[in-house]
Amino acid sequence: MVDDADRQDLDPGAESAEPEAVAEMVPAEQYVTVVAERDRYLRALADADTRARRAAEQAQIQVARANEGFLLGILPVLSGVTRALDAARSADDLEQMSTGLELIDRQLHSFLESVGAVFLVPSPGDPFDPDRHEAVYSQPPTAAVPVGHIIGVIEPGIMLHGQLLQPARVAVAAAE
Repeated sequence: MVDDADRQDLDPGAESAEPEAVAEMVPAEQYVTVVAERDRYLRALADADTRARRAAEQAQIQVARANEGFLLGILPVLSGVTRALDAARSADDLEQMSTGLELIDRQLHSFLESVGAVFLVPSPGDPFDPDRHEAVYSQPPTAAVPVGHIIGVIEPGIMLHGQLLQPARVAVAAAE
């Protein structure tokens, strides 16, 4: 790349020490040709810089899209492991299985967070937000959970680089 100092030396608008002296030493046709070639060169440099910047931006977009596809592919596995972990916790004689599943669950969450995933796990009583939550079913409100608030979480949501990939699936308190 060309730095700003080099560009100023080549910039036709930049003042030179003695432009009239140069113009007198070089025939007019050659001077016009040199100025035109310099302009063409500067435009080519600007075009190259623009192409390089756009290529870098496109590469970042492609990486983000690759991560999205990866996350969407692994989410069902993560949900299955979480459900199996819940089932294993209810069985007293399967303590080893429960411990193993907990380890897998932590490892998967840790890995997903390392690639930029953020889990959305609302709490019962939180207000329902249609931009971040998906109401799977509704139940009558309780004294602790008013209408329009979350009663329970079925599945956490997930965001990647600030963009929602999957809303949290929740049960909502609603009037009958």
